[in-house]
Amino acid sequence: MATGLRLSERLRLRKQSGYLLLEVLCSLLLAAAALLVLLRTTRGGVESLVRVREQLLLENARRHITLQLEKTLTLDAVKITIRGQKINCVSLHGNKRYLIYCEKQKLLQKTTTGTGSGVNPLSLEEVQVKDWQAEALTGRDAVVSFTLSRGRQKLAVRQRLHCYNVEVGSDE
Repeated sequence: MATGLRLSERLRLRKQSGYLLLEVLCSLLLAAAALLVLLRTTRGGVESLVRVREQLLLENARRHITLQLEKTLTLDAVKITIRGQKINCVSLHGNKRYLIYCEKQKLLQKTTTGTGSGVNPLSLEEVQVKDWQAEALTGRDAVVSFTLSRGRQKLAVRQRLHCYNVEVGSDE
């Protein structure tokens, strides 16, 4: 009986000769098509994750810059003068002077004291600052506006600053 089964299996395999290669090729074709669909959907998901990450980075950069400007201009200043697109500021603390300006797509703050001076970035390294504008409004208000960009993402920012200790002047 065991030899009869073996013999029938051999006969069945001989009748199917050549179909194994065809079955393997069809299964490889189906696997390639499924892999292509998987890669396309994964690529879309990865692109949307990159876009969301860039938007979060821009929002974090906006928050960082506006908090630094509010701290320096609205709370620590006793005299603010806007000349062109540069903001000159005299600080409440000691004999510090600040100059806030945009250069090479970075927002910078130059601090000058009695012992020396230094330049610090106000913007994050990964983000570019474009279209920087500063203008004095009437009384104690000033408006700064700029555009943050990273990759294909952009974020336009317009911030009104109310200075508590000083009147804002303009030398234009």
